[in-house]
Amino acid sequence: MTTPKSKLEEYLKLRYPIEITEFSEDDGGGYMATIPQLGKYTFIGDGDSIEEAIKDLEEVKKHYFELFLNEGIEIPYPKTTEEDIFFSGKLSVRMPKYLHQMLSESAKKNNVSLNSYINSLLSMNQVVSELKSIKRSERREKKGLDKSKA
Repeated sequence: MTTPKSKLEEYLKLRYPIEITEFSEDDGGGYMATIPQLGKYTFIGDGDSIEEAIKDLEEVKKHYFELFLNEGIEIPYPKTTEEDIFFSGKLSVRMPKYLHQMLSESAKKNNVSLNSYINSLLSMNQVVSELKSIKRSERREKKGLDKSKA
């Protein structure tokens, strides 16, 4: 299955913030360009100049976008607001040792990493919380409608 060229071209026109790293001569010199939002260690281009690194990164981006479109993997749009850019998806949390132990043991029993396990628990809790909020809103709305009938 091949990706429609127009869809690929549409995604390739999107402009993501690029991070440039310069390597010292001791490290071989040159530059590395990455797109942190899409995967700092996946979307990597390199070159002897910044321009070459960005050009290489564009080729990598084209390759992965074509692959993602063919596989039905969602490609996120570039982050545009300060709020979007602020949230990196990384969070450091302090917790009691007993809770850390309990979560670690549960993750091990479920054959997943502690990070994945905690993500699952937080996601499930968020969904339950949103559903409860919807139910409360529906009840309030229903009570409001019932009062207007009286």
